[in-house]
Amino acid sequence: SGREALAPLFEGCANRCHCRYWHFTGTKNEWLEKCAFRPEENAAELAAAIDAARDDGHGLVAVSDGKPVGWLKVAPRTAVPKLRNQGVYRRLELSDDGVWVVVCLLVAEEGRRKGVARALVGAVDGYVRRHGGHTVEALPRVEERELHAEEAFAGPWTVYRDAGFEAVAGERPYAVFRKRL
Repeated sequence: SGREALAPLFEGCANRCHCRYWHFTGTKNEWLEKCAFRPEENAAELAAAIDAARDDGHGLVAVSDGKPVGWLKVAPRTAVPKLRNQGVYRRLELSDDGVWVVVCLLVAEEGRRKGVARALVGAVDGYVRRHGGHTVEALPRVEERELHAEEAFAGPWTVYRDAGFEAVAGERPYAVFRKRL
């Protein structure tokens, strides 16, 4: 199931949100409390979404030596309505029809600087096409300095740029990158 396949990756990266932030409807403090004290709920929600093949459970997994070393969460924009409520994105003219959004990219320590993020971003085009999408967007934090892993929750912006995504909206450090397929 989804839980068994991804659990080692999320645990190894000390990731307590399990890519559920974009689907959480409570307050910021409630979210922080859930991640701090009940991360197993986030893990169970992600596993259930993956196992049920729901729109909020889409993603790609990178595997090395039989173990997951990377995860890219991508979903139809309609499955991440919270995006529209974020201050930095609220004012942007963003379309929903056929648009998919990469909202998280997680790479285990042993997979970093080995092309895992690039491989995942490179594979997202075909995945989105197979699921009927025509455009992929990503929300990486754009900084010239190297980001800490927790700051780069959507992956390095240069990976998207190098894969043919273009900055189309927003302002640094919160740009929206888009690639039409």
